[in-house]
Amino acid sequence: MGNLLIFLTLFICGLVFFGLYLSVLFESIKRKYFLAFLLLVIAPFYIYKFSQYFWYLQKLPSVIKVAYPVTMGTEGDLADGCDVTVFKLSESTIKNIETQGIKFFEGAMQAQGRSSYDYRRYNNWKETPTLPMWKINRGEDNPIRCAVISDVLLNQITETVMQKGSYYTANSEIELMVIPTLGFAVIIDTY
Repeated sequence: MGNLLIFLTLFICGLVFFGLYLSVLFESIKRKYFLAFLLLVIAPFYIYKFSQYFWYLQKLPSVIKVAYPVTMGTEGDLADGCDVTVFKLSESTIKNIETQGIKFFEGAMQAQGRSSYDYRRYNNWKETPTLPMWKINRGEDNPIRCAVISDVLLNQITETVMQKGSYYTANSEIELMVIPTLGFAVIIDTY
């Protein structure tokens, strides 16, 4: 519930500040037209991002707690594409992973949400740097490049998963990486 309140607060603050900026820019526009503009043009984008946050939050196993989304990148269309979502891990999750290592993930085989779907079940967790499914490199075939995220973040993730200390799993649709040294959970969803 705390994550929801933080997200809603940031969402509302963003709308208010953007609204103030536009109202100064377009002082001659009547207030009701300005509010209609906000609702019809700006709000759908934020509603989409808000729903995307909850969609990918449900793809994480319940033992992996996150604080907030770092970035959510999308590339493609409805039929063929890729989403990359990076969440900031909660401090308690980071501490548990640091103390337990791969044993922390023994019960993390099921994503949240409806458990009857096979795509909600993950394979066994493994420790990096062995990443046959990710084929991590700096080239174009790096799967995290499938969606638009910052180069700095991409390089941080790529460098870290080539070393020992991160954990990964996958299922038929999702590749999931937990990087405690950076405090990230990375989801790659190809469709």
